[in-house]
Amino acid sequence: MIMKNIILNVFYLEVISKMVNWRSNPNWERANGSYR
Repeated sequence: MIMKNIILNVFYLEVISKMVNWRSNPNWERANGSYR
């Protein structure tokens, strides 16, 4: 259970950081056009 929660937390942090980068970095969006 605890292990699962840690993995989920890491996954959510990863997604949030990606969204923040995508919002503040238009070049990143162009480089990864298939992200959407």
